[in-house]
Amino acid sequence: MLFIILNSLIVLMAADELLGPNSYFQPGAVNLNGTSPLFSFWNFPALIPYNWIFLILLMIFAALVYFEKYERWMNLLVFIFWMNFLSRTSVINTGGEVLVGIFLFFLIFIGKTKSEDKNIQLVQNAMNNTFMYAIVIQFLSVYIISSWWKLMDMEWMGGYAFLHAINIKTYSFFGLGEFLYQHVWIAKLLTYSALTYQVSFPFLVWNKKIKPYLLAFGIVFHLGIAIFMGIFSFGLIMIISYVIFLDDEQTERISRLLPFVNNVKKE
Repeated sequence: MLFIILNSLIVLMAADELLGPNSYFQPGAVNLNGTSPLFSFWNFPALIPYNWIFLILLMIFAALVYFEKYERWMNLLVFIFWMNFLSRTSVINTGGEVLVGIFLFFLIFIGKTKSEDKNIQLVQNAMNNTFMYAIVIQFLSVYIISSWWKLMDMEWMGGYAFLHAINIKTYSFFGLGEFLYQHVWIAKLLTYSALTYQVSFPFLVWNKKIKPYLLAFGIVFHLGIAIFMGIFSFGLIMIISYVIFLDDEQTERISRLLPFVNNVKKE
């Protein structure tokens, strides 16, 4: 929710250029590729001038979820408004924003019940566990599918994928591309390290002794993507998602270091 608020605030500062009637890119058709109007009402021509208001509402709904106010209904509204945001700003989004949308859908079913009925409590607990595992599976799928296609790609297997990607002008920062051309062995090391990490993560993350080092490497890995390749939101989303692999003790330790983070107990 904090990411959604931050992301929305950044977009709001350039609302006219990104969401306004004369924005850099025009809205898509409401029913494009079978998209439901419910998830694309930001694209209605008559509502385009008011997209900035929808963005503020999205931040308000996310803040209410964060502070656990009307959490169930606010989760649903955050999901609907976020999917609308994605359909309206598709050309500036990464796979990370799409992943957030999937997580938001699962979060609709996760929560607390005020009922004293033990059967309802058991059902809610089962839903919490089921959709928590769904989030974990979805996250791991990102690494598994990505690894599969990398293993089928000669650029990755040859060790040159990172070198070529960083030399695309859009993704090149701090002159890193030119430096790596002069030190190809470093580019190969980075490529194979990334590939090894993504292939091994779905298996090693369950080992309690290895997991802390694995997540630490992942943070450095995704920070590198965020900073040196300029795909900031994707790197940040992947790092935030690591919280699903922490146990209660680790979550509490982070909460003590970051007091603004809610200490969410796993059911």
